[in-house]
Amino acid sequence: MSEKSSKLNIVVEDFLSETVARKLIREFGGRYEVSQCFGKKGFPFIKANLQAFNNSSRINPYLILTDLDDKRCAPSLKKDWFTFEKSKSLLFRVAVKEVETWLLADRMSFSKYFGVSEREIPEKVETIIDPKKFVTDLAKKSKKQKLKEAVAPREGSTVKVGPDYNGAMSLYVEKHWKPETASRFSNSLKRAIGCLKSFHGTDH
Repeated sequence: MSEKSSKLNIVVEDFLSETVARKLIREFGGRYEVSQCFGKKGFPFIKANLQAFNNSSRINPYLILTDLDDKRCAPSLKKDWFTFEKSKSLLFRVAVKEVETWLLADRMSFSKYFGVSEREIPEKVETIIDPKKFVTDLAKKSKKQKLKEAVAPREGSTVKVGPDYNGAMSLYVEKHWKPETASRFSNSLKRAIGCLKSFHGTDH
């Protein structure tokens, strides 16, 4: 950590979102280093504790990353969640529709990693209704047997993802995903990157 950098806490829905948040901070928030990570219990935990995080951010800044999922739009989600004044030190970003969308938006890197044609991934990734299912369906078409077994649920299984979904997707984020490239096809990612670039610290 450089002398000018400071601590930034993050709050996320799950393990994959944590990997994404850490990568974004490393690449586009170089002034900051992750101090603590909270959450990984889905959006209900984030919503229930939002005011506490908001208050804490006035001392140490926070980045909160949540998925839009089936909500109408990010502004309506924020209006619903923030029944109090948001601290300037709280960075609240919404992935449209899920953090997987941001990963799919780097179409070339994703297709190479998954061993599928780039044509399988639409340019307008934010219109994909269920990005996680889209990813697991892509994995079923993969030429890479190990990746297919890790990401896609087994035939007849009731689970939605494969046994090492988080591991395989996190490896992609760490080694192959290019956020700047992806931001050209995801407005919510572009705004998140812009937010990190322009952020200057706590309220005080």
